[in-house]
Amino acid sequence: MNKQELLFRSRKSRIPLIIEFWAPWCGPCKMMAPALKKVEAEYQGKVTLIRVNADENPAVVKDFGVM
Repeated sequence: MNKQELLFRSRKSRIPLIIEFWAPWCGPCKMMAPALKKVEAEYQGKVTLIRVNADENPAVVKDFGVM
């Protein structure tokens, strides 16, 4: 996934988008994952969760200014 694809999906989406930038080694990411999955399940059809692996998509992380 690249920046243009994320921007396209956000413009095209009729429902709110949550973009989760995560990494397999990230402790806070692991702690947040269950809560985000719960929100995704509870609000199915009302919100879309997109998960972006920071290790696999470093250019996207940089483009969005994620630290």
